[in-house]
Amino acid sequence: GDDVVLSCHLNPAISAASMEIMWWNKANLVCHYKDGQMTMSKDFEGRVSLSLEDLQNGNVFLTLRDVRRSHMGHYICEVIHEWRAIKEYFFLYTNCLSEDFSLVIPVFAAPGSDVILPVHLSPETSGVSMTVRWFRETELIYQYMNGQEKTNDNYEKRLSLSIQELERGNLSLTLRNFQPSDSGKYTCRVIHDGCLQTVHLQVRVAGESRGQHTTDGNTDTEQDLLTLETQDLPTELPSAMSSSRARTQGQENPRATMQTQERRHTEQERTSQTGTEDISLVVPNGIVSADPGSDVILPVHLSPETSAVSMTVRWFRETELIYQYKNRQEKTNDNYEKRVSLSIQELERGNLSLTLRNFEPSDSGKYTCKVFHDGCLQTGIVQLQEIQKCDEARLRNLHTVLRQVRDDILQEKVQLLTRSLGLLQETLNQGSAFGKSERQ
Repeated sequence: GDDVVLSCHLNPAISAASMEIMWWNKANLVCHYKDGQMTMSKDFEGRVSLSLEDLQNGNVFLTLRDVRRSHMGHYICEVIHEWRAIKEYFFLYTNCLSEDFSLVIPVFAAPGSDVILPVHLSPETSGVSMTVRWFRETELIYQYMNGQEKTNDNYEKRLSLSIQELERGNLSLTLRNFQPSDSGKYTCRVIHDGCLQTVHLQVRVAGESRGQHTTDGNTDTEQDLLTLETQDLPTELPSAMSSSRARTQGQENPRATMQTQERRHTEQERTSQTGTEDISLVVPNGIVSADPGSDVILPVHLSPETSAVSMTVRWFRETELIYQYKNRQEKTNDNYEKRVSLSIQELERGNLSLTLRNFEPSDSGKYTCKVFHDGCLQTGIVQLQEIQKCDEARLRNLHTVLRQVRDDILQEKVQLLTRSLGLLQETLNQGSAFGKSERQ
């Protein structure tokens, strides 16, 4: 039922008005813009739009109105200019609630005051690595992405989100100098590792309709605090690392629209035609063994051979993140500093193998490689252990047993040979006696 904007823009920001633009849903063309004219497929007719004004600024956003569950999946933005094609991939998730149901939490404010639109992650999880977007109705008014903030010109110097509070999972937006005209529906959307979570707030003038029931049957209260529930998973980057991050995934929350599709939907969507569905992660069938003090390679590669330079690669030991490659940047857990590495050159050939230097018996255990690309997640597990060696006493005993077995085998062979020679001699003797009787 919501309207959604698939954000895509040119960098540097040059006009796209003279370019050819195509939006795809999997292999199906959604809309086509060329020479100032736009055509839409029948399935999306009247439901999608491109802003010609935004095109002048290099923004090729696609607005999809009245989203339905059937719209979930991969979307591709393709821009063609001077015979060169550029593609950007998206994955659209829909909430788990009924499409006609929306839980809206009221917030009240007095004119002229500063109002906080309260949203936070639970359990407390850093939101620094996530994308946070705030909308008023369908208008994007604030965005935090890749450590950068952008504010709608109409709300310049009136909106803010504390980056320091983001570390504690606080996504609350502060709106300064509230005016009655600011009343309306505000939406917070959080995107992380292909997962989308959404919550709606209704901002009203204090004293207006207080205590009345909303259309969805909930009673207005000024103190309602929205919570983005996250699964009880380990953080992706532990506190020992230079940059703290955490994975968030949706979990049902009865107080707000906090549902998001589980990772299994990512697996199901691999049938889409985005170039990722035919790629598999290959790991060794057996256990990888290493001598103490040696360097060991944990072998993982993509099949067929595919460049992984644009992918996100994470290596875990049990549940601890020890290495990450993302956006051509590497991060290593402090406990494994200068001990683990991945060849960026080999990434071009789809080789995701991790080298662990100076192996120690305590390094034994389960290592997991996770690869993220175009909203898809693939996982491979490598089991590492120390090479089992026999001590000298056991080795001498083994040699003794082997010599005994060898002697027994030789003795049996000698006995068998002796019996065979006896039988042969007996046969020859019988043949000689038979010849003599025949001559007589």
